[in-house]
Amino acid sequence: MSVVLAERFAHNPDWSKVQPHNCDRAQELVTLIQAQIHQDRKALADDYYGWLYELNKLLNSL
Repeated sequence: MSVVLAERFAHNPDWSKVQPHNCDRAQELVTLIQAQIHQDRKALADDYYGWLYELNKLLNSL
């Protein structure tokens, strides 16, 4: 899954794509991403992309 798809997931999560043992962290990441998703891409912090990367890894662990 690409970072763009992880960002789409964060905007409209389908929790069936997350393994149960990863669900708590995935929910935390989605909350963090959603809090910043409205910002201009140039203004987004490195943390934002790190969260997307981590969410991407969780989604790919299926």
